[in-house]
Amino acid sequence: ILSAKLEREEGIINETRMDARRKTIREYVQLMAELGKPPNPLLAKPLKPPQFCLQFLRVLKDRLFIPTSWEVFLGLVRPAMERYLT
Repeated sequence: ILSAKLEREEGIINETRMDARRKTIREYVQLMAELGKPPNPLLAKPLKPPQFCLQFLRVLKDRLFIPTSWEVFLGLVRPAMERYLT
C-alpha cells in the first residue's frame, strides 16, 4: 500500500530494483538471441518489481519507531528509492 501511495502521489519509484530488472531482461533477451530462440514475452516485459531495496526498508523500519512528519519521511525515502546509499 505504501509503495503504491509513494508512486501515485509522490512519483517515487524503486529505481534500484527497476534498474536491476531491466539489466536482467537485457541479458535474457541477448541470451535468447544468441541461442536463436525468441524470448518469452512474459519474461521480457519490465514488470514492476515487488521487492524493495534494503535502504528503503531500513528507512521504513527506523521511522516506525521515531515519530516524524510525512515530509521528513519523504526526504529520507526518496534517495533510498532512487539509488543505493553509500
